[in-house]
Amino acid sequence: MRSEPLVKIAVLGATGRLGQLLVTFAVDTGHDIFALARTPGRYINATGRTVTVVQADATDPASLTAAIAGIDVVLNGLGVSRKEDPAVLMHAADAFLAAQVPVVIWPGRLGTGATSDVPTSFILKLTEAELSIREKAEDLVRSGGGTVIHTDKFGRGVAGKNRALVPAEGLHRGLSQWRFQREDLAILMINESLAQQFAGRTAAVAELDS
Repeated sequence: MRSEPLVKIAVLGATGRLGQLLVTFAVDTGHDIFALARTPGRYINATGRTVTVVQADATDPASLTAAIAGIDVVLNGLGVSRKEDPAVLMHAADAFLAAQVPVVIWPGRLGTGATSDVPTSFILKLTEAELSIREKAEDLVRSGGGTVIHTDKFGRGVAGKNRALVPAEGLHRGLSQWRFQREDLAILMINESLAQQFAGRTAAVAELDS
């Protein structure tokens, strides 16, 4: 019999590549999982577990606010393509803060904001406008006690077991390019949502010595 109370975990952007992984791994926690999607019909539950699908559009604050009412944890799997307005990130961060979601886990990009002086493998540079929006959104998340997690560009290798979160401020600036998988990030995001080791701070995904 389960001794601890069930936690309501919502995944924003559940139909995206990261969002799908977050839902897939989150169901293993045994908690109540909510898949938030702009178009619910696009979400396919392949987990074999119960997942509640809810319509939520980060460009529509009302729908997002309604979707996260009563939610304990939000895992942000929202992606922003080169064709999309990055302001959607601000809309999401604003909604999380206004709804006072207890735990927010927000993925970010290594080499920006708190890790701006860390070498990365990213080739495409962010515009000043997008960089500013990303940094402001992360500031909002941290101000509400959420965790921001920076990672390098995803590689083509296999996910590793020796991945961990380290404080952004203590990250070794001389490290060379890293390669991680979305699976690595998804698992670390879920673990952080339960442990809250870096609440209100920025952490980074790092490879530990074998």
